[in-house]
Amino acid sequence: MPLSRTLVGASAKILEILGDQQLTIGQLYLAARESDKTTSYDELVACLAFLYGAGIIDYTNATVRRTDAG
Repeated sequence: MPLSRTLVGASAKILEILGDQQLTIGQLYLAARESDKTTSYDELVACLAFLYGAGIIDYTNATVRRTDAG
């Protein structure tokens, strides 16, 4: 299985897309789909749950952003 199809690899891709921006989940999903047409909404949600649980991202005021730790 390619690294990009694993939870860790897909999460890294999400962090790359997010950069220093604050994006809504919808904006992040559209950007992820633009980057890789095979990205599913379920995959995005799994990555966000993983990254949030690890303290790497924060969800505030309907936007996702990297934390200082991320």
